[in-house]
Amino acid sequence: MKKILLLVLIGLLSMSMIIGCGSENTTNDETNENQTEANGEKDKDTEETNEETAVETTKFAGKISFKEVAGKVTLDLKNSAPEISEKYDVLFKKFSQLGTFENSAIGAASTANLFYELGIDFIAAPQTKTLHNDLVARQKTIEEFSRENNDILNIGSSMSPNTEALIELQPDIFIFPDTLLGLKERYKYIEEANIEIFPLYQSEYTDIFVILQAILDTTDTSDEKIYEIFKNAKEVIEEANSLTAEAKEEKTVAVLYIKGEPRILEDGMPVIKIAEDLGMINVLAGAEASELSPEVLIDKDPDYIIYYAHGDGDVEALNTFTKELEDENGKYRSLKAVKDGNYIPLGNENYSSFSSVDLRVIEVIKQIVETTYGEE
Repeated sequence: MKKILLLVLIGLLSMSMIIGCGSENTTNDETNENQTEANGEKDKDTEETNEETAVETTKFAGKISFKEVAGKVTLDLKNSAPEISEKYDVLFKKFSQLGTFENSAIGAASTANLFYELGIDFIAAPQTKTLHNDLVARQKTIEEFSRENNDILNIGSSMSPNTEALIELQPDIFIFPDTLLGLKERYKYIEEANIEIFPLYQSEYTDIFVILQAILDTTDTSDEKIYEIFKNAKEVIEEANSLTAEAKEEKTVAVLYIKGEPRILEDGMPVIKIAEDLGMINVLAGAEASELSPEVLIDKDPDYIIYYAHGDGDVEALNTFTKELEDENGKYRSLKAVKDGNYIPLGNENYSSFSSVDLRVIEVIKQIVETTYGEE
């Protein structure tokens, strides 16, 4: 009997220990699980907080984004359109291979002006009228050119450069606009002389920002200047986003350029793209790029007319067109844009024409958005 009681007692004691251990393990598992969840939420909150404090992103027209990290604004490649990143990758690779532009020949005045403003040295550029008298003064003929004096060789026209002078110069690379790819045949003698030719993106107004970011990431000559440019661009785009978001109705626009006479701008050109990305409707879309017929403009009757000089030599013609629009008895008097005073000559006392590879693209965006959306 004692043996039976002893066995029962041992059995009860064993069950008690098992139940106790099971309960303790369950409690520990629940505690660990709760702690893991808490840590997960904490990590998530910390990550979100860090992202908010470190990066402030500004996106424009679904295409291009800027981000601010530690007070410095740069292009946000991750949140920009895919083609932006693709172009950047090509430029980053090429600029990294070059290392420096000091022995580069530039095939477009707009690119030469950009590099000059950024303080980037190069050895050849097209003959051009420019804002920068110093740059003009440094351009020499092949007979006058001197590397020792940091001269810049004048290679003539970007459309038909002086190939003999370029070949004699022997630059590391000849950089020309991708908009002139159709003229690449004219550059074949340069390439045959073992001078690399490289098309620089210049067909979209966003290309300027891609070029600047690639320069920023591959050289150390213009960092502070580019950070300041990006900061200004971000502020302009924030204003554009704000004003266009508050727009009460759609706006129509006709975009013209002045080359002797007012002319219809080809679809896809930078100023048209800017206007369209601001939400404006181009009433001349699909029209043949040609001299403007007053009847066409009167028939379309846009809310706004935006126009600019094709080159510095067309400023007088631009002023003449402005006077025609201002004439109360003139041929354009019936236009809504004329009655409302909504005709906008782009530029100011410093410039009248520009290209997509031009820091003044930022000024153009600012001028268009403030004159079309700023007064609502």
